[in-house]
Amino acid sequence: MSETIGHLYELRCMMKEYGLSACLIPQADPHQSEYIEDHYKVREYFSGFTGSAGLLAVSLTDAGLWTDSRYYLQASEQLQSSGIKLYKQGLADTISYDKWLYNQVGDCGIVVVNANNISVNEWIRLSKIVKLEDDDIFESLWLNRPPLNDSKIFIHDSKYSGKCVDNKLTEFRKVISDAKADCCILTILDEIAWLLNIRALDVQYNPVVRSYLVVSKDECILFVNLNKLSPELVKYFAINNISVREYDEVGVFISNMQNVKVLYDADKMSFRLYSKFSSKISAICKSSFVSAMKAVKNDTEICGFRNAMKKDGVVWVKFLRWFEQNQQNGTKMTECSVIDELKRLKSGQSGFVEESFETIAGYGKHAAIVHYSATEKSDVVISNSGLLLIDTGTQYFDGTTDMTRTLTCGSLTQQEQIDYTLVLKGHIALAQAKFPLGTKGSQIDILARQYLWQEGLDYGHGTGHGVGHFLNVHEGYARISPRENGPIIEAGFTFTNEPGLYREGCHGIRIENMILVVDDKKSENGKFLRFETLTLAPIDMKAIDLSLLNECERKYLNNYHKRVIELLSPLLNAEENNWLKNTLYEI
Repeated sequence: MSETIGHLYELRCMMKEYGLSACLIPQADPHQSEYIEDHYKVREYFSGFTGSAGLLAVSLTDAGLWTDSRYYLQASEQLQSSGIKLYKQGLADTISYDKWLYNQVGDCGIVVVNANNISVNEWIRLSKIVKLEDDDIFESLWLNRPPLNDSKIFIHDSKYSGKCVDNKLTEFRKVISDAKADCCILTILDEIAWLLNIRALDVQYNPVVRSYLVVSKDECILFVNLNKLSPELVKYFAINNISVREYDEVGVFISNMQNVKVLYDADKMSFRLYSKFSSKISAICKSSFVSAMKAVKNDTEICGFRNAMKKDGVVWVKFLRWFEQNQQNGTKMTECSVIDELKRLKSGQSGFVEESFETIAGYGKHAAIVHYSATEKSDVVISNSGLLLIDTGTQYFDGTTDMTRTLTCGSLTQQEQIDYTLVLKGHIALAQAKFPLGTKGSQIDILARQYLWQEGLDYGHGTGHGVGHFLNVHEGYARISPRENGPIIEAGFTFTNEPGLYREGCHGIRIENMILVVDDKKSENGKFLRFETLTLAPIDMKAIDLSLLNECERKYLNNYHKRVIELLSPLLNAEENNWLKNTLYEI
């Protein structure tokens, strides 16, 4: 019997003992984070599926897992022989998990869920369909559960952040006042870290602090594990009039609040914390009040991003040269050895902290798995044909990076070259976009997909996501996606530009740069914006079918590579410079 089958058996035995009809297990923590500590990976424990997005529902007789297109292939493989059915979110014929639950339990059955790991809005919506009960007793079945991380908090100096805590709190208090509220409860980790200019390594790849924050006109109270504080932090908090209390005291503090108007985000706050609100609290729900502030990067942060991109650019020149030499010498390379070499090169750069996500190195058919993760079991040797997709990012003190390159490993099929070029054309089209103020990401997404659509092709993920500044690589506020979404695009936003194409069992292609929104021009039709490409790394030219590129696209690629050479040359030695200039020939 597999581990997953055994875990589900134990879960169902507990459900029967307590008279429960179903159990709902989202991939979440009390802060509604995308990436979570190992301690909170309860869904992974009961399902065996390791993707960052997905939800498990278990009844006494059936089980289903819902995830998005990034993980269709991965989930299909990991759920084999588990008894859990995969439900592909985003497809028209996929039943939603709430309807599935209702079909399983009807009007009378009870669905248990840990309300610490589900948002207020989702609890309210779901409770209209099935009977919910807040309990986390089923998590006690997880023996040898990893403990919570206990990393030390450190100050993110204003030489990197560009704005001191006092100024940020002053601006935020105006947001609270404008909302006619007395105080605000923040629960999202990257918002708290940004607002207070603090960082930690509680969540792998995301330098955030496990905490809650309450801000009023006169007070700023941080709820955090006090063991995480150094004498320097204690002094820093005192200077900035920030009070500190134990992390677990937040519930009692909120339940004791009376005669106040509290601003909160119902998409971000857990229902269990919300249930602590007394009848003497006037709750004011508003979305993305801090996210909107931190999405617009200031001049110092933008300068930091540019410095970080130069470091990553140097890493990539060194890596690509290493990769080419190994190919020419016939040196054995695998997906895992490629990942190790990239991390080694990154760690030698000044200000390196950690990677910003687990590096993806997918060779051949593995690249068709959008969020493929190479392991000792899956690792394969890179041969002298086909394509290698590498998606990697870095956390430096002065900025967060995220980029993808698809590399030629030798001989390519005509289909591989055509697919690569179609993706590249879409990438270039978005990079060169100019658009009026008032535009949303959903209105320009088609620029990256147009050439694929003409061939009846597409990709299931978004084209671009926001990127935090020495914070979460997925910022979450604004995005470039076909779905109608979020705010209008503003100067100072940072996005990724990452169209792709994935042929199951054959190959996967993605080309990703980070881009900055900047002012372009004003005309009688108003203010216009454009993108500045931040990433500085060669784009593989051996995979291009040049007959498919027009003159404008060739010019863009030539100018991009000229800029890469210009900005990286002072940071490279003579041999590396010669290699770079010989590699980036004009087309």
